[in-house]
Amino acid sequence: MAKRPRRRTDSLPRIRRIDSVTVEAVWGETRHAPAGHELIHVRGGAARIEIGRKSYDVGPGDVIVVPNGALHRDVRLSEDEYHVLYVWFTGDEDLVERIDARVLSGLPARSRSHVQLMIAELEDEYAAARDADDERLRLALHGMLVALARYSTPRKAAKPKRGPIRRAAAHEKLAHAAQGYIDAHFAEETTLESAARALEASQFHLSRVFSEVNGLSFTDALTLKRIDRARELLKSGDAPVKEVAARVGYANGNYFAKVFRRVTGCSPTEYAARG
Repeated sequence: MAKRPRRRTDSLPRIRRIDSVTVEAVWGETRHAPAGHELIHVRGGAARIEIGRKSYDVGPGDVIVVPNGALHRDVRLSEDEYHVLYVWFTGDEDLVERIDARVLSGLPARSRSHVQLMIAELEDEYAAARDADDERLRLALHGMLVALARYSTPRKAAKPKRGPIRRAAAHEKLAHAAQGYIDAHFAEETTLESAARALEASQFHLSRVFSEVNGLSFTDALTLKRIDRARELLKSGDAPVKEVAARVGYANGNYFAKVFRRVTGCSPTEYAARG
């Protein structure tokens, strides 16, 4: 029996460290350069990150990537603690070059929630990994950088081509139908398998087409739909958290709370308290 070829991982990024810290004021007084690339995800407070002659005002939920060797400083803009998640890594230079901090700071809420979800998944992989070279961890970071680069580049209308035009139209139709299935069945035990069965498509094909057209996986789209609806229910204050969880498709209230925090950065109870 022929041996299965090993997947090449030499082109994937390598993570040096991931850390969640409160940034001291001194880092706003002194310019410093990261050893490798530095991904910054703001969790609390506000700051102005100055990279060379450019500056970016960031707050909770914002993501920025400082390229390897770029002198920068983090100037706090409020008295609140400036709390961030740092990811130091090397590799994927072509993606890092395409990531535009100015564009990312203006992402719509749904895209920001997707980034938040990917960061939470990256943290989980880091916590579970045996070492920094773990393939799943490196793939998770690579996937996140691909998404950030894609969000940084405005989508352009595709020029019609004679050959693939029917295939592209079919892909759009299938992806649209899959999103419709999510919208109609998110409160049920919905899975990629159940959607593929209902749409008479293979799971592999549906997964690939959905990600290709929408820029996120079927599972992430389902999660975001559920959390969007949960936000609406929590804001109305008509139902307790456990009931909200059940009404958006989560049988386990604790798991719902974990996913909700992943996407929004706060617990369902905290979100409801905001009104």
